[in-house]
Amino acid sequence: MLRYKEHWRTLPHPVHGKDFEWSSFGEFRVAWKLTWGQMAWRGFWLAGAYMVPDIFWFSSLSMTSVAAATTIFNSSTAFVVLFSIFLLGERPSLIKFGAAILAVASSAMVSFADNIAPSHGSNSDTSSSKPSNPVLGGLFAFLGAVLYGLYEVVYKRFGLVTGENDPLPMVIIVAGLMGVGNTLGLAPFIPLLDWTGLEEWHLPVADKWPNFVIMSAMLAVFIVSLMTSIALLPSPTYVAVGITLTVPGSLVLDAVLHGASYSWPFLVGSLGVILSFGLIVAKEHHPALLSHRWL
Repeated sequence: MLRYKEHWRTLPHPVHGKDFEWSSFGEFRVAWKLTWGQMAWRGFWLAGAYMVPDIFWFSSLSMTSVAAATTIFNSSTAFVVLFSIFLLGERPSLIKFGAAILAVASSAMVSFADNIAPSHGSNSDTSSSKPSNPVLGGLFAFLGAVLYGLYEVVYKRFGLVTGENDPLPMVIIVAGLMGVGNTLGLAPFIPLLDWTGLEEWHLPVADKWPNFVIMSAMLAVFIVSLMTSIALLPSPTYVAVGITLTVPGSLVLDAVLHGASYSWPFLVGSLGVILSFGLIVAKEHHPALLSHRWL
């Protein structure tokens, strides 16, 4: 936490002082020395920057296999480590690079597990249909991975203005502004894309609304949690590797809720993801164990 407080002072337009209480958006804006235009612009560009890698990711799914696209997109973990060195001034670390590569490799093992050793009851896609354009799909997934990794680091460096204040109010306000940015800046393109035929859009049938509401609420919680984690933790690498814990987490839930059973590649890959996160935690909280300057 002390290292993070030192990092607060390097952010743009620092506000020096103690934590404060605010009861309105206007008080918040004044406390952080931001104009209305600066606040609006922050919400719009962060919303757009988050949307671009998602567009590449979803586009890749229509051209290549889900397993390949997932594996390539998960390589964003390695790009977070790389961009953190250049944009946040983090020292190169073999442990961080190794943990990132291990997380990517372990995710790849899970993605292609049924091709290695088929399991029973899993929800893996074993369809034999050939991808329509695997090269372009792989390129789109790769671009999405690079941009998503860049987004996490850019958000840490430029998305927040905290000074020495508690960053949580800023995270909440920025998340809300991103929602406004999506609504005003991106939503108007939906009917235009539908009219041109580039992207079909229609309201879901009535019995699907509860599912969409639940998924939207869960997505909102995920985004706010993601932003809060990036703001509070010392390095975005924590978050990037931590997100890959969804791999073993989803397998456990699938086994509990649906009775799925998995072959050894699923288990080995899941253990690899957990180990990669353990290396990141050990590097940060137990530096004496990894004291070599290159580690």
